[in-house]
Formats: sequence, structure tokens, C-alpha cells
Amino acid sequence: MSMVQVEKQTEIPQNQTVFIIVYLMGFTHFLNDLVQAIVPALYPILRESLNLSYFQIGILGFTLSITTAIIQPFMGWWGDTRFNPYSLPLGMLFTLIGVLFIGIVDDYYLLLIGIMFIGIGSAVFHPEGSRVVYFAAGNKRGLSQSIFQVGGNFGQAFAPIMAALVFAPLGKSGTLWFSVAVMIAILFLMKVSIWYKKTYSHQILKKKQSNHQTSHIDKKKIIYVFSILIIFIIARTWYYSGITSYYQFYIMEKYRLTFSDAQVYVFLFLFGGVLGTFLGGTLSDRWGRKNIMLLSMFGTVPFSLALPFATPYWAMLFCFMIGLIMLSSFTVMVVYAQELIPNKIGTVTGIILGLAFGLGAIGSGVLGLTIDIIDLDQVMYWLSFLPLVGILLIFLPKGN
Repeated sequence: MSMVQVEKQTEIPQNQTVFIIVYLMGFTHFLNDLVQAIVPALYPILRESLNLSYFQIGILGFTLSITTAIIQPFMGWWGDTRFNPYSLPLGMLFTLIGVLFIGIVDDYYLLLIGIMFIGIGSAVFHPEGSRVVYFAAGNKRGLSQSIFQVGGNFGQAFAPIMAALVFAPLGKSGTLWFSVAVMIAILFLMKVSIWYKKTYSHQILKKKQSNHQTSHIDKKKIIYVFSILIIFIIARTWYYSGITSYYQFYIMEKYRLTFSDAQVYVFLFLFGGVLGTFLGGTLSDRWGRKNIMLLSMFGTVPFSLALPFATPYWAMLFCFMIGLIMLSSFTVMVVYAQELIPNKIGTVTGIILGLAFGLGAIGSGVLGLTIDIIDLDQVMYWLSFLPLVGILLIFLPKGN
């Protein structure tokens, strides 16, 4: 199906998947998360060039994540109540401003402002992007959301490699090259917005019908489920923050690795997450959302406990396996929450993603401060026990 055909189409059959939209959203998610992930990839360069402490580095991650966390639920709610077909390219404009800011300024506090702009752009993109994919998914909701999320995971995975290729020789001014990726994303999102605007009247009719059929929602069940999910998100995002933000420092000290070599370990963790996200979202349609979430935590435990004691070779393998297993639950968690409250897709997605970013931000700051107070080796050791918290997922309802 060509883009021209998609733009002329004003209605789609209820069960038909508009794959060109799903793929475009996956690709723009790749570009969005690639840009967002260059922030932690820049940490070693920023620490050296600006003489930052680990706590100050943690504040950079905190600023990015907390900005996204605060705005994301609001954007999800806003999209549920008002139609904003061009919010995706508009949000990407904020990202473009942030990228240009980071590449130009040399002051720590101005750097924080640039990171805030990237956080705002991400906060707009994720709930609105997930909503568009939900509408385009037809009867392949799990597959479509997996394609969308895998695009983002690919972006995160390639950020360390791009850091080694771009930032090692150019420094932080290399971020200016990423403005090209953002402008490409804006062009594609304009195409998606045109399709979204033309098909919205048909989709909102289906949404109203769904609202009528699911008007009764057990609020106590929602509170119970979200309480467990919050604990699950804390364990997963804090471990994720530990690997993506501080593990590079750990192995540079422990194995005497260069900055470029250390990025390979983070890349393997994130690349494993790409495969895991796709497999997790797809298999959850067959095996159930709860089962995949349980597997994502319990399956991680042997590798996470062994990682602090591994040799450089085995550490690479363990990083890949941890990413493959642990990150398989991300799409599944979002779809689980969407199916729990199907008439509030944007709000639920915004809350789940906002919690993930927000709790990850807190984790980044807490871990950075703890490393400054205690010791990097000790923090990485105790971090390896976090996946054991996944036992609480046993108490979740089975779901769809």
C-alpha cells in the first residue's frame, strides 16, 4: 500500500492492520529514542569535559526522565479528550531544539535546559505514538505494538555505538549531527498525522462503541493492579538505569576498558532488549501478558546475580541475556494496562510510560548519589538482586 493510498483512505476495516503506519511509527520511534539515548551515552564525555560528579550525572538523567514523566500522563489524557492530529511532529520540534541546545552550550545548567526540551518531545511522542499504533493495529495489536516498541529499542541500542563513532572523535558537539535524524522524523510524522486526521472520525466511532461496552470498571481492581505494576516498574527501571547509566563506568574501572569498548557492553544489553521486546509482545498474545512479565524478571535473576563476578567475555554474554529477557516485558506491560482500561488508551499509556520514566529518573539520581557516598562496586553488586522483586507479579490477575 503506497503512502498516497493511505492518505486518501478515510476508513479502514475493523480488523485490518495498516502496516505502513505501524512501520512509520516504528521508524520514527527509532529516531526519537536514538536521540533521547544519546544523553546517557554522553555521560563519560560530559563528566570529563565539565568535571561533573556522579550525582550531577544522575541529575542529568533525572531531568530528562522526570520531564517526560510529568508531561506524559497529561499528554495521554489530553489526547483522550481532544483530537490533536499534528501533536507528533510538534513534539518532535521540541526534541530538535533540545539537540541543538546540547551541541552548542558549555554550561551545566544550560545543558539541563536542552535536556528538558528533549524530555518534552519524548513526552509528547510516546503516548500519542502508541495511540496511533493502537488505531492502525486492527486485530494485530500485540504485533503492532511490538513493532512500534522495537523501533524505540533499536534507537536506544544504537546510541552507545553512535557515541563511540561520533562522540569519541567529536565530543558533545557531535550531537548536532543528530538534528538531521530529528528533521527526518518530523517529515515522516507529518505523513502519519495526515493519515490520522483522515481516519479519525471512523476510529472515534469505534472508540465510543468500546466505551459503551466497557463503561463499568472495577476501580478497586485497577488500584490493586497498578500498585503491583508500580513496584514492578521500580525494580525494572532502576536496574535499567544502573546498566545504561553507570555500568559503563564500572567496567571501565574493573576491566580497564576504553570509553569506546565500554559502549559495546551497553549496546549488547540494549540490543538484547530489541529482540526481547519483539518476542515478548508477540508471545504474550499466545502465552498471556502476566506469564511473559513473570518470565522477564525470574529469567533475568541468574544472569544479573552472576554479572558482577563475570569475566569480560562472560559479562558481554550476560548483558545480552539480561537485556533479552528483562526488556521483553515493556510492551507487554503497556498492552496489559491498555486492555485493563480499553476506553482510556492515551491516559493509561501516558501513566505507565510516565511512571517508567519518572521512577527511572528517581533511580538514576538515587544510584548516582549512592555511588558518590558508598562505592561503585557495592552499588552494582546490590543492584543485581532487584529482579527478585518480580515475585510480586504472581499476584496480578491473569488479564487477556
